[in-house]
Amino acid sequence: MKLAAIALSFVVPLVLTTYFLVNESNIKINFNQQELRGDRYLRPLSKLLADVEVHRSAVRREDVAEASRTEAPVDADLGELLAIDRDLHDALKTTSAALSARGRASAAPSRLAATFVARNANDTPPPRPHSLLCRLDH
Repeated sequence: MKLAAIALSFVVPLVLTTYFLVNESNIKINFNQQELRGDRYLRPLSKLLADVEVHRSAVRREDVAEASRTEAPVDADLGELLAIDRDLHDALKTTSAALSARGRASAAPSRLAATFVARNANDTPPPRPHSLLCRLDH
């Protein structure tokens, strides 16, 4: 009986320490996975913001040729962002519901896509994504 009590007094701290060590490792792994998801999301977003700024600058300068040339990169960047958002919206909490709960519903890429669909349903010519993005700032 004494031997069992002595063994138990050594095993319990080892088991608890091992449990907390594994738990801490899992927290770090989950954090790193979330960081990688965020990095994957921010790459097309950064390109989109840069291209939108170039386009806005051309529009403000009334440089029609430059503004026309910058439309395609903005459209491509938005398409890439929407594709990545479809993959990661749950993990990064970029769904409309999650963003609305934080008071950021207007930041949802899916909201921009919904505007696209609504305009198409009214038989009006769909605006290009870059023009919708230009209007979001005002």
